[in-house]
Amino acid sequence: MTRRFFITFALVVLVYGGFAAFNFSLVHLAGETRPYADIARAQQEHPDILYGPLFNNGHAAYKYALMEARPHEVVVAGSSRALQFRQAFFAAPMVNCGRIMSSVRTALNFFEYMEKQPPKTILVTVDFWWFREPLNEVTGEHVFTLPDGTERSLDMFYMPAWYVTRGKIGVAGVLDNAPLFHARSGLIGLRAISQGEGFEADGAHHGPRGTQRTHEDMVANVKTRIGKTEFRYSDRLQTGALDAFFGKVAELERLGHTVVVVFPPISPAFEDELATNKGYGYVAKTLEDAVRRGAVDMQDPARLGLAPAEFLDSLHPTTRGDARLLLELARLHPELRRVLDLGAVERFLASGRERP
Repeated sequence: MTRRFFITFALVVLVYGGFAAFNFSLVHLAGETRPYADIARAQQEHPDILYGPLFNNGHAAYKYALMEARPHEVVVAGSSRALQFRQAFFAAPMVNCGRIMSSVRTALNFFEYMEKQPPKTILVTVDFWWFREPLNEVTGEHVFTLPDGTERSLDMFYMPAWYVTRGKIGVAGVLDNAPLFHARSGLIGLRAISQGEGFEADGAHHGPRGTQRTHEDMVANVKTRIGKTEFRYSDRLQTGALDAFFGKVAELERLGHTVVVVFPPISPAFEDELATNKGYGYVAKTLEDAVRRGAVDMQDPARLGLAPAEFLDSLHPTTRGDARLLLELARLHPELRRVLDLGAVERFLASGRERP
C-alpha cells in the first residue's frame, strides 16, 4: 500500500512538474524572466528591441527601470492611455511611462519617486475614473517577488500551454526568436514574439497596424465597459483624492519640475454616454474641480476635432490623436515648446501615417 502511494505520488509530481517546467521554459526562453533593469538597458543599447511580455507584465516596475536606464529630460506618465506619445514628437530626450499609473495611489508613488530626481518636464495624463472612490491603498496582484525586486506572475507556470493549444503561441516561433539563443532577435517576451506587440525603447507602445474604427465600433466597446469595475457609477466628488494628487503636483513644481496635467480625449461614443448617463455625475464635478487646480480638460474629443477613426478603442487615442493633443497643449502651455518638436508633429499629421 505504502509503495503504491509513493509511486502514485511520484507520478503526479512528475506529470505536474513536467507541465510546469514546459510552461516556465517558454516564458524563460522568451526572455520574460530577465530583470526589468536588464531589459531596459538592453533596449537602450539596441533601440530596435521590442519588449512585449505576456505573463510577467509588471508594467509599472518595468517603467521605473526604464527611467533609470534611459537618459531623459521629459517624462510622459499615466495609464495605458499615455502609451502613444513618442520620442519623435520631442526635441528633448523623453521616456514614455504609460502604465506606470493606474490610480491616484500609484500616481502618488510616481510623484514621490520624481521628488528625488533632478527637475524634469512631466506630462501627466489622468483618467477620470481614478477619482470615483476615496483614496485607498492599492492591493497587489497575484505575484511573487524575486530578490532583485522583479515581480513575476504565477500564471507563467500553467497558462502558456493554454495559449499554445489555442494557437496563440507557437513553440517554433519562440525557439526561432528566443533571446537566449538569438541575442539580436530584437524581440523579448511572448507577446512581442507571437504578436509583434510591446514597448519600444522610448517606452511607447508598438502594435500591429489597426483597422479604421467606426462610431458603431466605439458604441459596442462602450457597452462592454459601462457600469463595470472602474466604470461603476457615482455622484460624489472625492475631494480627498484630488487634494492628495494636486498637492503632490504642487510639491514637484516647488522643487523645480515643470508639470502639465491633462485629462486626455475619450471617444465620441464614450463622451456621449457620460453626457447622458446620470450615473456618472462625479465625472463633470471631478473635471471642474481639477481644472480649477490647473489641469487641462481635453476629455471631450470635439475640442480637438477627433473622429472615431483617431481612437484605438473607446478610451485610447491613436498616435495621431495624441499628436493633435500635443499641439493644443503647446498652445495652452508655451513652456512645453522648449521640449517639443512641433515641426515633426505637424509633418507627421500631414503625412497621413499611423505612426512616425
